[in-house]
Amino acid sequence: MTGFLLSWYHKNKEISVLVEGKSMEIILKEINRALARVKEEDWQTLGQLIAKPGRIFVAGAGRSGMIGRCFAIRLRHLGKESYVAGESICPPVGKKDTLVVISCSGKTKSTLGFAQTAALAGSRVVTITAHPDSPLASLAHQVIFIPEGPSRQFAHSLFEQVAFLFLEASIQRYRCAQRIPTRLMARRHTNLE
Repeated sequence: MTGFLLSWYHKNKEISVLVEGKSMEIILKEINRALARVKEEDWQTLGQLIAKPGRIFVAGAGRSGMIGRCFAIRLRHLGKESYVAGESICPPVGKKDTLVVISCSGKTKSTLGFAQTAALAGSRVVTITAHPDSPLASLAHQVIFIPEGPSRQFAHSLFEQVAFLFLEASIQRYRCAQRIPTRLMARRHTNLE
């Protein structure tokens, strides 16, 4: 038998499961099932956001924040002016700007703070969340729903995987629609690695 032992703690009790070689199949099925639940209008919302003039700010905490950073990099590759909220070189957000906030729960304090600040500054707030009835969603002008389950993975892994693929695919859709060659994007890639 091939596989490995996966262990975690839930309510102070260790839970162990023997994971066989089918883990990747399970994860890919979950991702495909979740992506199929993303509405076409949400794909269009993100495409319109990318096409809109103005700066795009991205915010998220933890792994959602890392996914947001990936999105901000790709926006730069497209030639968009993008920033990661909370960074020391991030300029103030303003009326012609958009803040994209990624949060599975929609309750993370730091992301709520970024959304409140952006809304007070007159910026458009777009939330990507698994909870369209969350406090973060109530601050947003537009809510993009990314399902987080059902899943056999730990915590919010499925949400994070699907959010990443949704954002990457949205960049690709926009790139193809605008006929932006990858060689042009490559010229905008950093040389300070």
